Amino acid sequence: MKRVLIYLVLSLSLWGQIMITEVMYNPAGADSPNEFVEINNPSDLPANITGWSIADLAATDRLLDIAGASDIILPSRTYAVIF
Repeated sequence: MKRVLIYLVLSLSLWGQIMITEVMYNPAGADSPNEFVEINNPSDLPANITGWSIADLAATDRLLDIAGASDIILPSRTYAVIF
């Protein structure tokens, strides 16, 4: 899991607009859907996170919004939880 977190931190810091604010990994019991990453857009501009993905040692998943769309805009000063 450390490799995944390093990848995410480096990827997100290059964008400069999105912050990782919380991570829940490997909770007791079944992992799915209990693992998550919370991100924040603290800026005054919306952030386009279309095409972003999240990965662990088992799989890489692209981000989709709750309706299944892959075009994702994170409004300014908002949070999102990635399950």
